[in-house]
Amino acid sequence: MFAGKTLKLHDLYNDVPEHQRLMIKHSDDNRFGKIGNDFVVCHNGKKIPAIAVSSLEELKITPERYANLKLIAVDEGHFFVDIDKHATQWALHGKQVLVTGVCRDLFFAPILSMSRLMAQADNITFLTTVCGLCKGVAGFNYRRTPLPQISNFVLKFMGGADDYISLCRTCYY
Repeated sequence: MFAGKTLKLHDLYNDVPEHQRLMIKHSDDNRFGKIGNDFVVCHNGKKIPAIAVSSLEELKITPERYANLKLIAVDEGHFFVDIDKHATQWALHGKQVLVTGVCRDLFFAPILSMSRLMAQADNITFLTTVCGLCKGVAGFNYRRTPLPQISNFVLKFMGGADDYISLCRTCYY
């Protein structure tokens, strides 16, 4: 939504020593080309080394393996169907957990894993951005380009500024 979610995550993540943190991203997120495969990239070009996985189960994060970690961060958490389960487990094992993401899809349906995560969260920060039309406060995304074909009924419509525009409620409707 271009509200600065990843930039905020970048700043919080960099407050923790390198050997005590882990950044995770979805492997389908290739919006920034080849450089984006191994990094979480902010729209302003800042980047963070990251582990790209298609499922959080691939990580097999256990307290023994990641005993030195203080922070586990997940960018675009809404692309992981079980983000709530894993984030809760990490927190129960004493990890600070930061997750960026959106709580509703393009059709205004709630993303259930994010809804469940918010119900378990200790702290939630909602960000807004500037409406691309009237310059008011924007909290909605409008897709400018045609939707890709849906396969396996999984809604993962990634894209950048060419694909989406942030809009206020009035301009959206």
